[in-house]
Amino acid sequence: MSSREREFLDFYERQRVEDQLGYYRRTAARLGRRDDQLIVLTGLLMFAASASAAVVAAGIDVIALKAVAALVPAISAAVAATRALYELERNRARYEDTYRDLEYLRAYKAPSSALSDDDYGAALAEYVHEVEELLSQEQRQWVETMEQIQLAEPPPGGTV
Repeated sequence: MSSREREFLDFYERQRVEDQLGYYRRTAARLGRRDDQLIVLTGLLMFAASASAAVVAAGIDVIALKAVAALVPAISAAVAATRALYELERNRARYEDTYRDLEYLRAYKAPSSALSDDDYGAALAEYVHEVEELLSQEQRQWVETMEQIQLAEPPPGGTV
């Protein structure tokens, strides 16, 4: 292995692979936290709706509780719809999968310094190709997802 190939591998791993690993790890964690927050919020809202409905059903006539019993389920449904719309769980899984695949490539496909010069050059080229193919595949998944989104048709004779 030439010193130039070793320098390239060090640079590539530091500037490309480690950068992407950090991005995918941080994004998966952020999406996971956001998803967990929405799940907890939905549960708390449903609990508040149930508690207020129980109080109203018990005959306690408080207008505010009736309003809470009526509005909170709608708010809870809106929060659940937001969670579904952003597909937080699916997107977190996508980022985690890409992170794991990239870690695998770095751990098991990066060329070893024990290889001959010819084999090292070929292994380095294959490693870079596999990393870039993985990242391109992840990008293609996003494009496919965006292409699948169907825009709502405006009402007949009206505008949105």
